[in-house]
Amino acid sequence: MRPVAKRSWITDPWALAGAAAGLVGLLVLVPGLPTATRLPALLCFVAVGPGAVLQSHLGLPRPLCWLVVPLFGLSVVILVTTAMASLPAWQPQPGLVGMATVVLAWSLWRVRTAVALGG
Repeated sequence: MRPVAKRSWITDPWALAGAAAGLVGLLVLVPGLPTATRLPALLCFVAVGPGAVLQSHLGLPRPLCWLVVPLFGLSVVILVTTAMASLPAWQPQPGLVGMATVVLAWSLWRVRTAVALGG
């Protein structure tokens, strides 16, 4: 008889990192936060958020993922910013809310499916 794997929330650490980064991205928009808090939080979201979602899907090898995760996040932010600047839709706050919400929702979906599959 084979042992049954325990179900755990720590089944996909990159999905958990993406969810945390999505929350941090949303917290950047809280009014009244000092700039000294907002800037590192925004950098954390950009460096980890979108790339963590990609890494949770692809499962790249360790040396490569540390390069791909921040570069993919930076690329997504550049693309979204360029699209907002090209279209007459320059709205940084809704753009950040959209990106952070997608990252958070997708990461939580990945955590949920990983737990449902038993890790």
